[in-house]
Amino acid sequence: PRFPRRSDARRGPPAIRGKFYFCLVCLTGKLTITLLGVLLVNASNTKRLRLQLEHDGEQKTKDRLAALRREIYLRAPREMARAINYLGRLPYRDLAEIGDDEGISGFSEVAAQISVLSDLPTVAAVNSLNITLAHHLIDAIRSLDKLQSLRVDIALRQDRFNFVTNELQRMQADQQRMQEMGSRDPDRVAGLTTWIQIRLEEQGELSSELSNLRAEFQQLVYEHHVLEAERSPRIAKEAIGVMREVRKELGLAHDLDGFEREMTAKSDELRIRVLETFKDWAEAMKPDPTQGH
Repeated sequence: PRFPRRSDARRGPPAIRGKFYFCLVCLTGKLTITLLGVLLVNASNTKRLRLQLEHDGEQKTKDRLAALRREIYLRAPREMARAINYLGRLPYRDLAEIGDDEGISGFSEVAAQISVLSDLPTVAAVNSLNITLAHHLIDAIRSLDKLQSLRVDIALRQDRFNFVTNELQRMQADQQRMQEMGSRDPDRVAGLTTWIQIRLEEQGELSSELSNLRAEFQQLVYEHHVLEAERSPRIAKEAIGVMREVRKELGLAHDLDGFEREMTAKSDELRIRVLETFKDWAEAMKPDPTQGH
């Protein structure tokens, strides 16, 4: 008998081969679908996790930025008040002894931080006030040059006056001791009397010079404050604008117009009272005609 060839035996009957290939295709399709499903689920989970992490990161950044901005906004009015008060006290300060942490440096630092972190209206308001305060400080220092010179002259004469007074007290004590002991040295007594007279004359001259210098100093201080009062409306207007923007940034935007009107009215009232005080001060500095020269 004739046996089938080896290749024909491997092929098998057509029906069996068809079922085999069908099962193989179905199995491959199921594995492919399962794999695609797993990949899609993993991709979806990865995307969701990435979005969640990005959202959490953005929220943390927003929270840190909001906390930082709030701290700066609360510091801005405090530094603004310090700068304005510093300008008002300049006539009484020795310009050579002012530290680096004084003046308007604190508000300038806040203005720089706000320029980085805040919106344009707030940045514009704060920088405008910072520039105005800087110009005001430069003008004040220029006008206070005479005051600084007078302050030095007063200090020098006061030191000399204290020295002469101490010497005079010492010599008068020696004179009293010599009188009590009955000194028999007329030349020494006469010399001491002469020196006492010289010190008395010098003390009187120094006292008169000090009185004149202090009167001139007070007059210049008065003129400086009057000039400051004339400039104050602009500073007050810009300061109120800064506070308005700060309140808006802090979420206190209710009735900002009413807030601005009230602060402007208070500023005008304070300015009127200051000018009245200056008028009383000027009257007090006038010489009394009933007193002799």
